[in-house]
Amino acid sequence: MASRMMTAVGVLALGATLGAPAATIHVYPGASIQAAVDAAATGDEVLVHPGTYPERINFHGKAVTLRSSDGPSVTTIDGQQGGTVVTCGSGTVLDGFRITGGQGENGGGMGVFGASPTVRNCVFASNHAQYGGAVFVQVGQPQFIGCIFSLNTTDGSGAGVYFYGEMGLTGGTLRDCRFENNTAQGRGGAVRNWVSSPTIVRCVFYANHARIEGAGIANGGASSPTVTDCVFYANRTDTMFSAYDCYGGAMSNTETSSPVLVNCTFQVNCAVSLYPNLARGGGLSNAGSAHPSLLNCTFSGNHADMGWALSNSGSAHVTVSNSILWDGNAEIVNEGSATASVSYSDVQSGWAGTGNIYADPRLSELRLQSDSPCINAGDPNYAPSGGVDLDGYARVLCGRVDLGAYEFGIGDYDCNRVVDGQDSVSGVSCFTGPDRGPYGAACEALDFEYDRDVDLVDLAAFQTLLGS
Repeated sequence: MASRMMTAVGVLALGATLGAPAATIHVYPGASIQAAVDAAATGDEVLVHPGTYPERINFHGKAVTLRSSDGPSVTTIDGQQGGTVVTCGSGTVLDGFRITGGQGENGGGMGVFGASPTVRNCVFASNHAQYGGAVFVQVGQPQFIGCIFSLNTTDGSGAGVYFYGEMGLTGGTLRDCRFENNTAQGRGGAVRNWVSSPTIVRCVFYANHARIEGAGIANGGASSPTVTDCVFYANRTDTMFSAYDCYGGAMSNTETSSPVLVNCTFQVNCAVSLYPNLARGGGLSNAGSAHPSLLNCTFSGNHADMGWALSNSGSAHVTVSNSILWDGNAEIVNEGSATASVSYSDVQSGWAGTGNIYADPRLSELRLQSDSPCINAGDPNYAPSGGVDLDGYARVLCGRVDLGAYEFGIGDYDCNRVVDGQDSVSGVSCFTGPDRGPYGAACEALDFEYDRDVDLVDLAAFQTLLGS
């Protein structure tokens, strides 16, 4: 099988030199992926068939697509602790592999240096490095889409991904990714940003661990990532075996970091120390001159010695709006000259600010129940353009934005907080199907897919909700 593959590689490589169209090179178990990549020309695809490939891959800067035929559950590249498993170039596309067994200084599973590859549907599992247990990025704008980062470790920071910036040249995208059970001995159990501002969308951070700060995300230097529609659950920062401070069970922000968080949930994250009053920020810790901004976020059941949801120290300043901070203790704590501007939010123990309330938010799985005081309690001037909540529904369904990550009212056409047959009768004119022009604002409550159509799929979803 190997000789057949290599013969095909030789013919296709010759064709590429003569200006032939992009080719597909097949790799089967027992053959070398690296040999196929070496023979491929720009624009070619290397298609890898199911199996475990014990090797390390270097694209040498080539814009080549490396794709598995059947996905990461049956196709593995195992570095066998011999170094970084995959080194990418600009234009590289990596799709559908399990990357494991990496062992390196910067990036155990993958190294991205001065490049902007696209990585889709990959699983990075059980890799280790001094920095960037699974992935290390230095100067580049890589995209990670639909990837899983699990059980990766680092002696330093960024057990999942370490974005290491130089002059603001490092960023990229994490979209629809999952980070679970990754461990950093320093900062960033899942993600470490240093002078880097990636875009992070619809990602889940579950049960990650860091010793010093930011078990989910640790932002340092001048890092200003945007974090949208993300879930932070059961992440833990601790110094249980030493008398040092620890910060940010889910996220830490230091120096001049100014992340923007929208539609995010923080639940049962914690910061724990061996000695009292050393653990700060069960959800978020903000220090130095950090200036994070939070919009429509929900904090529930987080824990720390100081600031069960938010801890602010130094000259940090946090802005919070349309959010819920509940089911803990002292949710917000300011130290030193740190400040928090909170408006149109529900804060346990209360907090001064325009539109704030202090009342049980009446949550069920972090979603608002029909008797929640957080319904229609957000900033009356908030007018999103095509905005959606964490479930993907229209952000404003009944005239005014709700507090927290989830909007109440899907299916409630008449906005009486009850979903019943009257909603479908009253809203029958909304069921017009596609290509009938824009519908009125009230019809968004019946657009379960929020695809700007109200059709039979939405009607079926409504009937399911009615019967639940």
